[in-house]
Amino acid sequence: MKALAWYTAIFNILIIIIFILSMAGLIPPPPLTTFEGVAWVILTVPVVILGILVINRSEQIQMQQYDMETHSQWYEDIAGEVSRHKDWLTQKDYKKYKLDLLLRIAARVDGFSTQYAECQAFQPEIKKLTQDLSNLVQMPKQTAKEERKRYFRTISNMVKHLQKQHKLVTEGYYLGIGTAIGTALGTALGTALGNLAIGPTIGIALGLAIGKYLDNKARKEGRVI
Repeated sequence: MKALAWYTAIFNILIIIIFILSMAGLIPPPPLTTFEGVAWVILTVPVVILGILVINRSEQIQMQQYDMETHSQWYEDIAGEVSRHKDWLTQKDYKKYKLDLLLRIAARVDGFSTQYAECQAFQPEIKKLTQDLSNLVQMPKQTAKEERKRYFRTISNMVKHLQKQHKLVTEGYYLGIGTAIGTALGTALGTALGNLAIGPTIGIALGLAIGKYLDNKARKEGRVI
């Protein structure tokens, strides 16, 4: 299934590239009218996206999860605290306070703490964040404004450290970059070809394909927070 998905995605991306080159006059045009060519590309893009989604799902199934038995008692305490918060927090607040991300950060910090002093220093900060969360959530909005800023700033600083010092990336990091670059290049291509409808579509499709590939690669290498 995974091999077929890769074949489908790559084959259809090549079709899109060939059509772009023919529109630019770099290769002979295919035996299609302009309308038929544009329609073909538009219908091909969902196939590429579907292939990428299948690949991503396959990678998620194959990806090795962290072995919880290798974590320290500190991490087990943090995981227990997060689990207790999940029991009483609304789904909105659980996502708002990024508890899934905080738990993944804790797992990474736990793994690096025996070798890196800065990661070791993050441990009491993470413990304090989880212990104080119930009070933070229940505080009046204006009263807790600065505390909430500190909470999210601490998480952001830890993510930046993991990205800079340990070369990790957040989930969907390359997909976001690929989409942004693909949109920009696609718009430029559409302007050059005099077709602003097709350019961004092609650019986004290619950006999604490349971004997904790099995200999957980072996941297999264990570089995703």
